[in-house]
Amino acid sequence: MSVNLVVLSGRLGKRPDLKSTTSGKSVSTVSIAVDDGYGERKKTIWWNIECWDKNAEAVVRFGDKGYRITVTGRLSTDEYEKDGIKVVRAKIIANQVDFIDFPPKNEDSKNEDSKNEYSDYIPF
Repeated sequence: MSVNLVVLSGRLGKRPDLKSTTSGKSVSTVSIAVDDGYGERKKTIWWNIECWDKNAEAVVRFGDKGYRITVTGRLSTDEYEKDGIKVVRAKIIANQVDFIDFPPKNEDSKNEDSKNEYSDYIPF
C-alpha cells in the first residue's frame, strides 16, 4: 500500500486567476510560500498548487496575495523539455483548500459592526 498525501499551509504569492480548459473545467494554478526551519536556518519554499473546479473557483474568489491558506492534496510532477534539457517540476494537486485569512470588511461595515447596543456596556 502507498499513500500520496500532502498538507501545506502558507501564503499566496499573488492574486489567483481562473482559467478554463477546452472542455470547460475551471483551473487555477497558484504558488504558496511555506516557511521551513527556524532561526538562522529558516528558509521559504515555494510550492505550485493546481486547483480544479470548485477549489479553483473558491481560491480565485476568496484568495489574494499574502492570504494564508492550507492545502490538502497529492504530489505530482510535470515533465517537459526546455533547450534540450529534461525538466521535472513538482506540483500539488489540491483536493481541499482551507482559507485561514479572509478579505477584510470594508470600512463602513467595520464601523457598523463595532457600534452595537452593548458597545458601552461594562458587566461589572
